[in-house]
Amino acid sequence: MALSRLFFGALHFPLLTATLLAGSKTPPKFQIFFFLLHLGCFLSVWRFIPQSDPNSDFIFGCGMVEFMLRTASLHLLADPWHTFRRHNEPGFYQLSPYGKLKWAVLIVLNSRGIGWSWEVPKLPPVVPYKTRLSYLFYSLRQILYCYLLYDLSRSYMTLNYPYFATFGVSGTPPAQLPFVPRLLAFASYSAAASSSIYGAYEGLCIIWLLFGAHPEGFNRPIIGQWNECYTVRRFWGRCWHQTLRWPRQSQARPLAYRVFGAKKGSNLSNYTQVFYAFLCTALSHWAGQFSANSTRIWEQTILFFIGQGFGIMFEDFVIAMAKRLGVGSRDEAGKRVPARWATLIGRVWTFGWFFMTAWGYIQENYELEMAREDGRFTLVGGLLGNGWRVQ
Repeated sequence: MALSRLFFGALHFPLLTATLLAGSKTPPKFQIFFFLLHLGCFLSVWRFIPQSDPNSDFIFGCGMVEFMLRTASLHLLADPWHTFRRHNEPGFYQLSPYGKLKWAVLIVLNSRGIGWSWEVPKLPPVVPYKTRLSYLFYSLRQILYCYLLYDLSRSYMTLNYPYFATFGVSGTPPAQLPFVPRLLAFASYSAAASSSIYGAYEGLCIIWLLFGAHPEGFNRPIIGQWNECYTVRRFWGRCWHQTLRWPRQSQARPLAYRVFGAKKGSNLSNYTQVFYAFLCTALSHWAGQFSANSTRIWEQTILFFIGQGFGIMFEDFVIAMAKRLGVGSRDEAGKRVPARWATLIGRVWTFGWFFMTAWGYIQENYELEMAREDGRFTLVGGLLGNGWRVQ
């Protein structure tokens, strides 16, 4: 059995736990060596372990870039031993040896900082399930809903679009289809993508519960509320998963303030952070694709993510002009809020923006065969007489 890069990628978790503990006794000027250790391990795996399957290789490449960004923030910027603490608990240096180990493990596993001093802002509301048992049943229900939506969406795509069924080998690319079939393909792909992320997260929550974790450490949904998506900025900042946000924020702010001399709240600061975040996202997703198939450039992925920054700039300009014209109202605190009709237009705009810009990225993912899932149980396929397993 061939060794998978993904297996070695998972070793990042215990390695980062160890370097966080070691870093607590290391002077700041030597923290760079922990970053270089992680980087060396990543490059060694990429160089010496051969490719296995597109899914595993993509997750490895994408995940390793994200791990490196996070490692850089933890060891070079954040000083977590003095600034990271769980709510109502002492800091790192006041903890027992077991408490320090637990502190490091929880930081490594908690990408959104839920329940910590570094919690990512504007996360979805806390779910109303406080006990392990109630949260377990909640997670099981969510996994069932996500599976049904995912299976229905994927089955619709493969049964009605030869391009999706053959991973781009034959059939018309969806971007070239008439409007209605293209719209249905986009809606199906979006439903499959969001439900797979949501279901996978709830599956991880169940594993954490079985290992004795308390729901307060992960009791915010991974996907936010869709009614918040009346701008592209709000989609990326409130609705889509925020697991990658903290490293980008911790690096983009010093870049804006110290390197570019931007003032807090200025347009220069704002768009430095926006474009840095999407540049990192483009790099990590491109690295995943290149790790799986190094014979292509995968330029559409880079263009898609970098383009999100320009979409945000455009809508910011439109919103600023609308405010000057007095569009909207004010809430009880005196803060200007958009009118209901404006949020409706905004949702149409946001959906239309992704409908126009995402096809290159979607098609590259399918041509990479990332969505191949031979042998997966399919309820829809079985009920339609096509077999209970994906062929």
